[in-house]
Amino acid sequence: MPDKEFLSKLAPEVKAGQSGLLALDWNNGNRNVLADAELSGLLVGQTLHTTNYEIYRDLIEATAFGARTIIERIEKYGVKVIK
Repeated sequence: MPDKEFLSKLAPEVKAGQSGLLALDWNNGNRNVLADAELSGLLVGQTLHTTNYEIYRDLIEATAFGARTIIERIEKYGVKVIK
């Protein structure tokens, strides 16, 4: 199993969307915006040629997009978020 340093070194070489993967980071439900603890995570577009660092990169992108969505929702209702 590759370590975090290995994945962190190779993941930046993959451009956003390059791998064809799409991930949802709802592995423990979606607490905000959808507020549904029963939702599950998802990874689509994986092939036999998909690398572990492409999956790592896509999960990081999914987490970042989810965080952005939460921040935008909080700001929409007038709460200042310090970035």
